[in-house]
Amino acid sequence: MLRHFILLGDKYLYEPNSPMHNEELYILMLRALLANPALDETEKIRPRHRLETALKNRPGHTAADFGFVCRDGRRMQLNAVCAPYLILYFNDPDCDDCRRAKERLVTSQSLNRLMDSGSLALLSVCVGGKTAAWQQAAFPARWIDGYDEGRQLTRRQVYDLKAMPTLYLLDSRKRVILKDTSIDKIEECLRHSVR
Repeated sequence: MLRHFILLGDKYLYEPNSPMHNEELYILMLRALLANPALDETEKIRPRHRLETALKNRPGHTAADFGFVCRDGRRMQLNAVCAPYLILYFNDPDCDDCRRAKERLVTSQSLNRLMDSGSLALLSVCVGGKTAAWQQAAFPARWIDGYDEGRQLTRRQVYDLKAMPTLYLLDSRKRVILKDTSIDKIEECLRHSVR
């Protein structure tokens, strides 16, 4: 029965496309599994790894800094991007869901108004590196567009990038407001935060 509930927790709380996806509840489940004497150390390897990943870049905490290379060849760091609010859009230009998300971001009137006013910046990072798809892709001029040189974000697991695209909303001090979120939730949050 315990293994059945572990599978249910993974399916409904962990999977990013689940309508019940909830990382905070999943963290509680993982902690309970690690404290459970019915599981041996081998069975705790996966929950331990998932807990370590889930605890990274949580809402209220400062987002991990990382480097990226811009389309014009400049090297930048996340912490060098200055704006009252920042959307991190981790993506792969070959991904259909990423293309749909990009279109939504491009056409969002509320987000574009905030970018025009200087209240919001958007950093698009191709996590696969300098791919042919990224080189051929076009991004709005107001976006900061770059790629992860050496694929450090995924190799070092700096962020939990279990699905593409992955969106974060940060404040001016690079604290995470929303983690692994949707465009709708970002728009709603900013509607209530930016006056």
